[in-house]
Amino acid sequence: MKSVAAIGTIAICLAVNGYGAVGDRLAELQDMRLSSQGWHATNGVLQGESPEYSSLPETARDGCVDDSWTYHTIHPVVLWRYALAGAPAWTDYTVAVVVKIEKPAPLNGFRGGETFFNYQWGREAIGSDAAIVVRWQDPDNNYMVRLSSGYGHVELWKTHGGVVRVKAHPFEPGKDYQLRVTVSGPWIVVSVDGKELIRYFDRVEPVLQGQAGVAVRESRVSFADFRVERAAAMRDAPPAYRPAFHRQTWVGKDYIFDGDEPVAWFCWNPGEGLELREMKLRAGLMPMVMPCAGIQSYDLQPTGDLAVVKTGKTFEFHSYEKSKDESFDNRAVWVLSATPGGDYIWDKRVKFSILKPGKTPVWPQIDDPYFYQMVSPPSNKLPKCRSLPNSCIVESTNQTLIAFPNLNHHSFEVACADAQVVRPGGCAVPTIDGWGVALQVCEDTPLRFNIGFCHWGLDMHVCPVDPKPAGAQGYEGHIRYLLWDKARVNAALAAGRLPVPNRKPPTELFNHAEPVNRMDSVSPAISGETTQFWVHWHPIDFATDMRKSADREAVRL
Repeated sequence: MKSVAAIGTIAICLAVNGYGAVGDRLAELQDMRLSSQGWHATNGVLQGESPEYSSLPETARDGCVDDSWTYHTIHPVVLWRYALAGAPAWTDYTVAVVVKIEKPAPLNGFRGGETFFNYQWGREAIGSDAAIVVRWQDPDNNYMVRLSSGYGHVELWKTHGGVVRVKAHPFEPGKDYQLRVTVSGPWIVVSVDGKELIRYFDRVEPVLQGQAGVAVRESRVSFADFRVERAAAMRDAPPAYRPAFHRQTWVGKDYIFDGDEPVAWFCWNPGEGLELREMKLRAGLMPMVMPCAGIQSYDLQPTGDLAVVKTGKTFEFHSYEKSKDESFDNRAVWVLSATPGGDYIWDKRVKFSILKPGKTPVWPQIDDPYFYQMVSPPSNKLPKCRSLPNSCIVESTNQTLIAFPNLNHHSFEVACADAQVVRPGGCAVPTIDGWGVALQVCEDTPLRFNIGFCHWGLDMHVCPVDPKPAGAQGYEGHIRYLLWDKARVNAALAAGRLPVPNRKPPTELFNHAEPVNRMDSVSPAISGETTQFWVHWHPIDFATDMRKSADREAVRL
């Protein structure tokens, strides 16, 4: 076999733009640049192999418990092995290659979406035998057409989008498959053995240029007859968006799909009840939030009732949950709809009922959503996939627009609680890389709610402000999740102001080091009237900086 180095050193002497006529050969096997070990070439065939996660020595997994938190967050293990060709400025081209899965990827492990602070949602996905990579700028900016014999599908994954298309296909180990992937402007077209399976127009921040290549993950795969050719520009008008919501089992989970795109899945979390995971707020945009189906509680039974009552242009489901001691229950009705542009509106009505008076001392939270990509990863730099710091915007009861960096809940729930009450019809809006996850407290909700973040800044508590009336047997609430685009978020951040603390927070509430995300600690440094927080690697002077509304950018980290 030819060595890895031998096929990784041949330069590609092609013009970056205007590279020849349609059909001109741009790159072949000998032009591949190999990004990692595990590649061998012989007789025009490139073979790639990636180790299985379970086979890695314990030191590679940081000595942590082998669970999804470790796998994606504490010590993320990159298992993809890439072989690339071309230049970063390549635009429209077709990749053609014959793929043979020699050793399939295992289905044991963790798939993106099982834990909520995963910066590149879904990239490290179990069961992915191989991928055709297009528009590659770097690991955080590209498209991957991924094949799975274990799950029997071909899927289109996009940086900042997650999985945007899934099509069933019965891939078998040991069999040759001819794949063609064409990228032209915002279009991506995928065919297997001459049959077109995916034709996708990327409406949300498409990646329009980059290299081409192949990849393997926890598998051994051979690639033959690899070539890249110039593709004609596609002038087709984008198809009109039409929602087509339905329930579908995929990768072993109970999903909500919009056409061929997964937009959420139902997860019965032991002790915390039914949750929605990988919930998208726009077709083609990455998942950002993970809400509770009903109220938030750590005392719910591990199962309950779930009924899907409507599919098609809208999707409606009802849920019922009961506490472990049967002292309370909650019923929820969700309606998912879409705007003409493909923005999703998730409407939630919940009824919380006390079944045994005296057993529930306080009103439970109406929700405690977790957020994907909310905090810094365990390294000393942000990944390229997240270029903006996170903030929060609150449309408060005093008609003031509040904007502040995501720190921890004590600094705002304790010291600035009055400013955190959301006005009827208003929104609390955490930002994720410039987008806004807007949680709207609908005007017909009788209770008022305030919001605050936990120490780690990954979840947002939505707590009733009003005290529980004597003899009350429960409450009803109505909230919505919707998307604020980057322009609206920027305008709100520019117009908002930082709240002025009404008192210094008690120091005993700090000194918290989250045992899971160890890099996210908060500790005090008291000096006179100054309380300082260390959030990630950034010092925030609470008593001083939080009053500098004119210097908001410095405070937002």
